[in-house]
Amino acid sequence: MNFINQNQQSLLLVRKALLILAAFTFAAQLLVDASEENLFSNLFALGAFVLTCFLIFHPRNSQMGTAFTSTTVFFIITANSLAPMLGTLLEGHPLTHTLLQPKETYFHRFIFALVLLVAQALAGLKFFLPMRYGMSQLGSVFKSRTFLPPAGVWGLGAIGFLAYLVKYLHLPNVIIKLLDGFGFLLWAPFLLLLSPYSAYFSKPSVKWKIFIYYILQVGVSLAGNSRMGMVGPVAMVGAAWVVTLLLGRIKVNKKLIMRGITLGVTGLFLAGQFADLSTAILIERAQRSTRGKSEQLAATWERFLDKEALVNYRNEYLLLLSEGKADEEWQENYVVNDFIGRFIQIKYDDNCFNRILGFDDADIGTLKETSKNLIIATLPEPFLQPLGFNIDKEFLNSFSTGDLIEAISGRGDLGGFRVGSIPAHAYALFGWLYPLILVLIYCIIFILFQGLFSFYGSRLKTWYGVSTLGLLIVFTIFVNISTDGISTPIGMILRASWQIMIIYHLALWFVSRIGKVPIDSSDKQFPSKTDHNNLSIPSSVISSNRNIAQNHTPKF
Repeated sequence: MNFINQNQQSLLLVRKALLILAAFTFAAQLLVDASEENLFSNLFALGAFVLTCFLIFHPRNSQMGTAFTSTTVFFIITANSLAPMLGTLLEGHPLTHTLLQPKETYFHRFIFALVLLVAQALAGLKFFLPMRYGMSQLGSVFKSRTFLPPAGVWGLGAIGFLAYLVKYLHLPNVIIKLLDGFGFLLWAPFLLLLSPYSAYFSKPSVKWKIFIYYILQVGVSLAGNSRMGMVGPVAMVGAAWVVTLLLGRIKVNKKLIMRGITLGVTGLFLAGQFADLSTAILIERAQRSTRGKSEQLAATWERFLDKEALVNYRNEYLLLLSEGKADEEWQENYVVNDFIGRFIQIKYDDNCFNRILGFDDADIGTLKETSKNLIIATLPEPFLQPLGFNIDKEFLNSFSTGDLIEAISGRGDLGGFRVGSIPAHAYALFGWLYPLILVLIYCIIFILFQGLFSFYGSRLKTWYGVSTLGLLIVFTIFVNISTDGISTPIGMILRASWQIMIIYHLALWFVSRIGKVPIDSSDKQFPSKTDHNNLSIPSSVISSNRNIAQNHTPKF
């Protein structure tokens, strides 16, 4: 079987497994609650997920650039369709549980899913090939397509971990924000679990190093009262796995599907433990400003072992929601399991639609004016004065879009950094024109990233077709373009994407010059089939990637 047929069969098998899971979940949801409200909410969620499976798991997305954006789209839609269907079902609740505006929320999520799928399709059109080619040339400058050897991956992790530790010192906020930019490098060593690094990971010594590294960074994260140390690596590996699947680097068969089911059952048990730890973090968060790091870590661990206290906390929370208090107080949790809930953004939509649907013209005017300034504030400070923008950037950065919507509704103040909703915010600003506006914004984002991670040319001999950065940041981009308000994706275009590229370029410089890790000066050179890193590169992959690159080179 050739490479293309093998890739196609793998994608079909994964799609079939996901659709069967979605169908069973849908039926079980109706057994829990057969009301009209739950039926329509589930239909919108199921419709969005089924469309996504058919359009994303397709061989057309087998190049690094399209695989990257396809995975981002898949995560945004799945996190708000199949994930809440499963998450609420596992807790014995219908999809509408605790929601104030369930049908509106899931209907607009369905519209938002169509927006993302249309933007993804448009970004890949031949019409935009010159733009993708231009981004690809910038990718050569930033080395965004470079495939690093394992030593380079460890080097990135060391830089990210060092930046994370330095933040614990008493430093000015501007330095803290700069160090935050290096955060995505922290998870780089976990890429060694995936193809094409899997041959290297098979060594027992490497497995132990990865395990110790995970425990170490979880401990540091807990000391800072953050859950991302537990969730981040798992989510990053999951997102990168989907990219490698689309690239054809993983051969899926029934045996692998069965192993996935086994891992899924095991994962459900571990998710319960993660949820307990996450709840302990939330309970102890209120005292973190008065404790040292070691004291905070000890208190969190002690709370984690007190299972009765965790159950009582969750029961009190459920009681709060069942009494309809979410209408009065901003509640962001949707499912009790905080680990699964970390990926679901439905409650943000529900909060925002509940507030926005009651806005009058004056409220909408205030929202539009402040939202315009929030978008301007995404520009770097040195650009504001020359472009004639006179805004108080420090004030605008002191609250979120969720805060703004809550404050206009008269139910809260600015500064709480409540998480807003992109579809709800866009609907309030543009009415029913919002799908068109969002298609334009996301199309630009997808063109940008498809270009940065794609290679166009006919001179390469052994193009590897996998970008280390592309695997590393796909989950980060999912988080950064899917929540709060439309200033978030616009900020990705104007600033965040370029900030990531510059930081990665700097990190590569440190890894190659100070770490003495050999990194190719040009991304036209990739490891050979028998390189010193013990990485296997099938000749079929090299041949396929070369054909893709040659066929997609624009003719000017």
